[in-house]
Amino acid sequence: MNLKVSALPLNTSLALRLTTSPCATSPSSAGSPSTNTASSRKRQGKKVAGETEEGVYEAVGLLWIPPELREDRGELEAAAKGTLPRLVTLEDIRGETHAHTKWSDGFATVEEMARAAMERGYEYIAITDHSPPMGWGVKPEDFKRLIREIRMVSDKLGFPILAGIEVDIAPDGSLHMDEEVLRQLDIIIAAVHSAMRMDINAIDPPNRQGNGEPACPHHQSPNRQAHQPKTTV
Repeated sequence: MNLKVSALPLNTSLALRLTTSPCATSPSSAGSPSTNTASSRKRQGKKVAGETEEGVYEAVGLLWIPPELREDRGELEAAAKGTLPRLVTLEDIRGETHAHTKWSDGFATVEEMARAAMERGYEYIAITDHSPPMGWGVKPEDFKRLIREIRMVSDKLGFPILAGIEVDIAPDGSLHMDEEVLRQLDIIIAAVHSAMRMDINAIDPPNRQGNGEPACPHHQSPNRQAHQPKTTV
């Protein structure tokens, strides 16, 4: 059996087909001891690709298409023209805007998280521990201590650390954290954690500062100024 790769133009999708070539035996001689030899089973054709994905694409005249772009949205035409878009890589990430510490459900301290960000070459990090009512959420009085620790570590390391929160959205659309605490923060991520069937209309200004899960925070530049929660749709 010989495996060959061929491209089938099915709409805009790339189809790779494995085809077989018959052995060098005739139906009448099949099974005959005199013809059932290694030479009669010699494979025909030539392998053109298959060792790597890049090689398969090259064999059909295309640039390699990253998996993230394989959505049948014109990527084949772009690959044929050499105009595939450049994807974001780890080297493009400038900072982390959603990180937890031992204050809630994380495993490291504020300083350990900041040092890890520095080692990665980040320009800043945001500490956004959980609010109540989760059992591991930081209570308002403790959140004030957390904010002070963040400012202290930032000064110690000379590294921008944003004070933030992942705050739970209550069923009535309010946020599970005191307004006094929220106004001291640089970044606020609002997310539903338990009231999954709440009325979306309940999440309405002035209670909406940002949304999360996945996080889509509203935040200032890393300048450590007091954050005035702003409304976003």
